[in-house]
Amino acid sequence: MTVTSEQIKRFPRLQFLWLHNVTFQGDFTGCLSELKWICLVYPYGIYRERRNQHLEATNLLHLENVVVANLSGIEITKDVLDSLIKGARKLKVLTIYGNTLISKTPTFPEYSNLEKLTIIGFQSLMKIDCSIGKLRWLTDLRFEHCPSIKKLPEQIGELQNLQCLCLKYCCGLIELPASVSKIKSLTELDVSYTKIAEMPSTMSKFRQLQTLNLDLCHEIQELPKLPISLTTLRLTSLSLQTVPNLSYFTNLVKLLLSDGKDRELLPDEDGYPSNEFQTGDLGWIGSLTKLSNLYVCFINVRAPTTELSSLSLLKKLVLKGLDLPTFEHLPSNLIFLKLYETGGKQVHLDGLPPSEKETPFLPTSLGKSKENKVYTNN
Repeated sequence: MTVTSEQIKRFPRLQFLWLHNVTFQGDFTGCLSELKWICLVYPYGIYRERRNQHLEATNLLHLENVVVANLSGIEITKDVLDSLIKGARKLKVLTIYGNTLISKTPTFPEYSNLEKLTIIGFQSLMKIDCSIGKLRWLTDLRFEHCPSIKKLPEQIGELQNLQCLCLKYCCGLIELPASVSKIKSLTELDVSYTKIAEMPSTMSKFRQLQTLNLDLCHEIQELPKLPISLTTLRLTSLSLQTVPNLSYFTNLVKLLLSDGKDRELLPDEDGYPSNEFQTGDLGWIGSLTKLSNLYVCFINVRAPTTELSSLSLLKKLVLKGLDLPTFEHLPSNLIFLKLYETGGKQVHLDGLPPSEKETPFLPTSLGKSKENKVYTNN
């Protein structure tokens, strides 16, 4: 499909524009000035074959009324991105997906009204400009699948209204700047699938933080003191030397804790040590009385059955590799139970209907089941 500037000019009051997998022809200067919402999308997987599809910088100089912009699968240049950031003064939400040309983010002006910035799949992006600290209204910042980013600017700590910081799949990222501890408003922090080895020692200052995702952060050996405000914690690391004591996280509702042995990743091939031992135990688990979802994988660590039985709000429980000799009883509210590679020979299911033998599936499939189910694989 082809869209020309003459066709667009037929709609001088156009405020909403969504073009999906189209070809542009003509000069769009002056015909997009009334737009408030624009979405230009090429399906993932074919955009690299459509590099002739582009936007000129002059076309984006007249988007002064745009509030939401989504540009996915179009190989825009840095000049075009600069033009959009500077020209669209009312822009609040910007999402850009898929780019191999841009190595540095633009300079962000102080007058920017951006509230949500999402940059995904920028393969060559290496530097985030320090002017990002000027985005005083920003509440949601996401750099995802940007493998060339190795660090964040210290000015990230100036984002005093930031609530969500997502850096997942930025596999070149090795650390967070100490300045992040200045972001008092942060409620969600996702650094999963990165090479961060240590979280900032000032993590406990995030007193509003509710969600922390450290899934597949295989360089992490131990955790610093974290804020007790957490309600969701995910930690998977092949480098863990001990089972962390999380007894003070009394507000936790969802917990995933794993030594990484439950994943398909092969440690020797990916440069991670084969960690054959853990110290510590799970004797503290009973203090997390608000837990509803619990997933734990540790090889040869003893499971405290009496502690688990005291979790009256627990609905979903998955255990792998634990030394689990017996269960005297389980919380009556359980709707999903999966045990595999445990040492248990006898399982008592007081308060639950007769179990069903079903084909085991991955923990990510835990979800909208309305039936009580038990999976065992010893």
